[in-house]
Amino acid sequence: MADSSKSARLELRLPQKHQEVIRRAATLRGQSIADFVIAASLAEAERGAKVITLTVAEQQKLMDALLNPKPPNRALRRAMESHRTLIKDLTDDTTDGRDAVGRS
Repeated sequence: MADSSKSARLELRLPQKHQEVIRRAATLRGQSIADFVIAASLAEAERGAKVITLTVAEQQKLMDALLNPKPPNRALRRAMESHRTLIKDLTDDTTDGRDAVGRS
């Protein structure tokens, strides 16, 4: 797991029994303890960064917003109309023999 970029040092204390579990797992994978700890830590950090935890109240609020959305405000209606116009213009350009940027 050698990396040519700058490195940083991370030190930690852990119970002897945890170190033995980690050492055995690293050995089974054919990795050094450092490489095993780095890989496992990064995998957990990346997985954790993708998970959003909500309280029950937050879950209920989210579901209510999804199931009962508020009507679009004026700014959103303008944006939707602009999008419709843009898509219509692009579609019209491609149906008359030109591509979307006006080339024949």
